[in-house]
Order: sequence, then structure tokens, then C-alpha cells
Amino acid sequence: MAVPKKRKSKMKTRLRKAQWK
Repeated sequence: MAVPKKRKSKMKTRLRKAQWK
């Protein structure tokens, strides 16, 4: 996934889960 890792703490986890779903 191409997401700017700036201030993604918990959001990143949710995004990852959604991506791997």
C-alpha cells in the first residue's frame, strides 16, 4: 500500500487490516 507514513499510528493498523482482508 502506498500511504504517507507521517502521522499514521492506529490508522495504519486499520488500513493494513483492510488491505489484507
